[in-house]
Amino acid sequence: MSKALRSWSWSGYAGNNAEVEVYARAASVELFLNGRSLGKKDLKNNCRTAFPVVYENGTLTAVAYAADGSEIGRDTLVSAGDDVVLNARPEIESVKKEGLIYIPLQYTDKDGIWKPLIRRNITIALENAELMGLGSAAAYFEGTYDQTTVPTYFGEALAVIRATGEGPVRAVFTDDVGAEAEVVIPLEA
Repeated sequence: MSKALRSWSWSGYAGNNAEVEVYARAASVELFLNGRSLGKKDLKNNCRTAFPVVYENGTLTAVAYAADGSEIGRDTLVSAGDDVVLNARPEIESVKKEGLIYIPLQYTDKDGIWKPLIRRNITIALENAELMGLGSAAAYFEGTYDQTTVPTYFGEALAVIRATGEGPVRAVFTDDVGAEAEVVIPLEA
């Protein structure tokens, strides 16, 4: 495997060369960019192939075929729009006192399409909770995981908090250009 990212949202890279990796358990795979076929490749005894592509925004679709030529699967990626939304999606809907809450943070467009090129600093403010860690997948950043601000890595970060109060947990995330996301999680009885 490689460091490929499952995204077709590379704003500002139109006209640049790219390599699209396709993984499938199939006899062959065909790649389409905005409805145009970019070719078909046999997979033989491999589940991975790569297509050289000149990047352009739009829709990228990989279609997998069986040995008899019948379609057995397809996957489509769509470029994100210009708008930027900070999403906070807690992994649970309610929490017990002293319970942990994991909150993935991700930049998308208004339709929820991931925008991996957004790099901003996100700050957390809490009510009825304690910060256990705020970080990203960046291999290196200056600071510690108990700081209340973190730089994103490929448009993402993660907050881990612990419910400490008697009321609902409230987490407000803001970034350095004004985007905001709020999470309220009720405390279980």
